[in-house]
Amino acid sequence: MSDFLKEFGNSLAAVVTAEVMKNLRRELAEIKSEGVRLCYSEKEAANLLGCSSQTLYRKRVAGEISFSTSPGGRIVYTPEQLSDYLRKTEIVRVGGKRSEPGTRILDFPRVA
Repeated sequence: MSDFLKEFGNSLAAVVTAEVMKNLRRELAEIKSEGVRLCYSEKEAANLLGCSSQTLYRKRVAGEISFSTSPGGRIVYTPEQLSDYLRKTEIVRVGGKRSEPGTRILDFPRVA
């Protein structure tokens, strides 16, 4: 490959990288301005779910909740992962009886 093509490829890669980073920074700034969190630590996620960090750890190890890892290797949970977990484990009470997790039962008033 000629020196010209190598130089052209390197400069093109630099331009593309700069443009992608600029767009990514802009998108992240928009997300932060809207107050949306990208991810939660295990402790923060446990507080949101109303359980202890140890309980959330056990659920994660058992495969009951999905998770992600940060670039530094920490366990994090996205809002979508927490919502999916809540949707899968939703229990609806009707007339004192519990439905199976993940099912919905319409709650009609009891008629005497």
